[in-house]
Amino acid sequence: MIRKVIESDIPEILELYKVVFELNMTKKEYDYWFYNSIDEEYGSLVFIDENKIVGHNAIIKNEYSYKGKTFLVGLSAGGMVLPEKSGIFYKILNTAFSDFNGDLIIAFPNENSIGFFKRIFNFESQANTYFTLENSITSNQSITSYLERAEKFIEWRINQNPIHNYKTLEYDDGQIIYKIYGNNELDIIYASEFGKEFIEFVNTKSKEFDKINIVHWKQDYMYDIGFVKANNYNEFVYKDLTESGVDFEFQMIDSDVF
Repeated sequence: MIRKVIESDIPEILELYKVVFELNMTKKEYDYWFYNSIDEEYGSLVFIDENKIVGHNAIIKNEYSYKGKTFLVGLSAGGMVLPEKSGIFYKILNTAFSDFNGDLIIAFPNENSIGFFKRIFNFESQANTYFTLENSITSNQSITSYLERAEKFIEWRINQNPIHNYKTLEYDDGQIIYKIYGNNELDIIYASEFGKEFIEFVNTKSKEFDKINIVHWKQDYMYDIGFVKANNYNEFVYKDLTESGVDFEFQMIDSDVF
């Protein structure tokens, strides 16, 4: 049986995270990601087998603006099943996707689940999305970004985040959001523009950190300015449900990982 999550399910879901991912998620973190204050309910599903939760998936809803139009985007996250119940993964994903009433579904699937998205659910994909820089940017080339994250989304994703502490550089009408990663690396979580200010920021920070990491939709641009493909696995997938025509310019901020 597949049904929506209720609060009393959460201790068992947290245990599932430990078993499947060896991840000690807290209830505070779970509520942050998966409780939808607009709908006033959890945006997640569980698969019940013999009165036990054996599978889970969630769709995290957020509004984005692309070239002046607003779209409802769902991030598929928290997909997991007990190893001995792997056959139910299709069922729970299919229900989650069918119930979603927005414009696009996006995901950053791991290597175990990428096949479900691409081959079974016909998501489009873009691999090699994680880049790193060890020196400085070698070109002043710039590109324009059209996908805007609303202030409400930034407030929730960045300022209310219970896991990471982010820093923000504000300039004119733009911003760059980043955090320290590992021993001496810097993750660029979000940049609203990729022009002069972005290049100056990266070149300044490259003197302070061993590496600068970024997730970006434009592979050629990353290579042109001096970034290289990182060893980290990262693949972005999306499905346009309403023929919205959105060219989804994904960054770290769109994932639940970084």
